[in-house]
Amino acid sequence: MLNLLSCLTRREGSLSDIPGIAYRTGADIVVTEPRPDIPDLDMLPFPYDSFDGLENKILYYETSRGCPFNCQYCLSSTIRGVRYLSMERIRQDIKRFAGAGIKQVKLVDRTFNCDISRSVEIMQYIIELNPSANFHFEIAADSINEQFLKTVEKAPNGLFQFEIGVQSTNPKTISEIKRKMDFKKVSHNVAKLLSFKNVHIHLDLIAGLPYEDMKSFKKSFNDVYALRPDMLQLGFLKLLKGSGIRKACSRYGILHHDFPPYEVISTAWLSYKELVELKDVENVLEQYYNSGRFRHTLSFLLHATGTDPFEFYSRFSKYWNLNGHFNSSKKINDLYDILKDFVKEMLFERMDSEKFSIFNEYMKLDWLLYVRSGNMPESILRFNHAPIKKEIHEYIKNKLTNTDIFEDFKNLSMREILKHIGYEVFLRDIFAGTSSEGEIVMFYLLKSGLGKKRTAFATVPLEEIIIH
Repeated sequence: MLNLLSCLTRREGSLSDIPGIAYRTGADIVVTEPRPDIPDLDMLPFPYDSFDGLENKILYYETSRGCPFNCQYCLSSTIRGVRYLSMERIRQDIKRFAGAGIKQVKLVDRTFNCDISRSVEIMQYIIELNPSANFHFEIAADSINEQFLKTVEKAPNGLFQFEIGVQSTNPKTISEIKRKMDFKKVSHNVAKLLSFKNVHIHLDLIAGLPYEDMKSFKKSFNDVYALRPDMLQLGFLKLLKGSGIRKACSRYGILHHDFPPYEVISTAWLSYKELVELKDVENVLEQYYNSGRFRHTLSFLLHATGTDPFEFYSRFSKYWNLNGHFNSSKKINDLYDILKDFVKEMLFERMDSEKFSIFNEYMKLDWLLYVRSGNMPESILRFNHAPIKKEIHEYIKNKLTNTDIFEDFKNLSMREILKHIGYEVFLRDIFAGTSSEGEIVMFYLLKSGLGKKRTAFATVPLEEIIIH
């Protein structure tokens, strides 16, 4: 950049002598020889002059450049080798992030754990600092070893977030894009990471890759969904200039937009119509699965109706289209109402009245866990609390506030307690994982709750409260 600015403003040298640029001479485009890589990344200045105004923001940072893999859709495949910042420099930079009140530091290293020992050392240092920021890493899950897993297991809750690019589980597709991935290892390691319950896991798929038709993509989707990640990110192939897949796009029958980000329009395996349908699936997936607000309901529906994940989201997105729901933004209440209507109209033949009643209870549970408000959508049927209101209030005052979760409210008046504690009666014990019969009362912290354990709740059989 310095050479270019000097040439343009001071008339020093010629454009043709500056490596790594492209320019026009009349009707011709001249591309100079590639610019050599920076030999020592420590020469690069820290990217942020100040953190003023960046509190609670997401900042981007890199500890390495390049990638050891050769995935043909990625520009990193055009650069050989991986270069690293020194550990001394990384420690210095991360320490600055740790004390800045940053919401998230997103590392843009193409494969953070390509040097497994180095990645473990960085994570251990972050754990020692115990910052308030969350650190997001892109990793290759099949390259994880036991040392990596043990380090993650001891991390504070919410400190780390991992994004794992699966892209496809079709072996022919993976081979064609020159990507190395052992999905069996990926599945095992993702299951281990999720079992720790202290990290957020994103798994990525790409629609539009070679040899991936609708049948193949459905399998890839179902394979990845079965791992139950916190987020399943459905992306669409970008034909980046310089990438191997763009150079071969005519061979794959790929059409793409001629403006950034050069997204795929159709391939020899997926038509334009099918890709548009997948866009609708992505939209519904984002609002329901990736929002985290419907986890219990969705899990129950798939099991109760015997519907595979891709079939469910495909049918659901078509229902959205048919009813014009994509034409306007939707509030959270609308999402519950639409889901209830969809199940009644499109899936009821796969559910008896008992299952439909349990479905209502799971919707109620998700609403209380993620919205934490008693103002439920009208589509959710509720128990009439009026006849047992007195008994429940007495239980809250005399017993519930003696428990660890709700002890902060022990010395408040009943009127004040009810500003912080909500309750709901469920017709089935869906908390036991078996949907057994019996009315259960759920006590939970409202949004305005002052409790230390903000997302915690307690359940008590209704008969115990009435007897009490």
